Amino acid sequence: MLGLKRFISDEIKRRELEYKNNPARAIQDYKCINQHLNASWAINDLYIPGNSQEEFGNVLEENLSLVYETAKLQEYEMWEM
Repeated sequence: MLGLKRFISDEIKRRELEYKNNPARAIQDYKCINQHLNASWAINDLYIPGNSQEEFGNVLEENLSLVYETAKLQEYEMWEM
């Protein structure tokens, strides 16, 4: 799961920088989120204003780990970046 951990870490950093440099972006993202996401867990649990970085990472890991495990069971190889 090293690839997933790195992705989550990078996504947390990206989110932090993006919202720090443009606070209005967080509000805009929240208002438009239901038009751009098709995963209910992302809408209901991930992109919640006020979520800490830890909460964000935990939700992302919990949900993406299922995708990673499924891919591993189907014998997809882990991509190295």
